Amino acid sequence: GEVYDVTSGKDFYGKGKSYGFFSGIDGTVVFFTGKFNEEGLNEQKNILEFTAPEIKAMTEWSKFYEEHEEYTYVGTLN
Repeated sequence: GEVYDVTSGKDFYGKGKSYGFFSGIDGTVVFFTGKFNEEGLNEQKNILEFTAPEIKAMTEWSKFYEEHEEYTYVGTLN
C-alpha cells in the first residue's frame, strides 16, 4: 500500500478524530469495502475476492490521495 503524510489533515486523521484509526496502519481494505471503521479494518479478504465496484472505489481513493494538494506521498508498504 501507498503511504501518505496527512499531517495537514489532523482534523480528520488525528487521535480521536473520524479517521484517526488509520494512523500508523495499512488501511487498504477499507478503501475497497467502504467500511471506514474498526470493523472494516479487521475484514480479511483476498485481493481476488474483490468485486469490480470495490476495485473501482479503491482506484478513486488512490487518485484522491495522489492529487491532493497537501497530502504528500512518503513511500510504499511491502
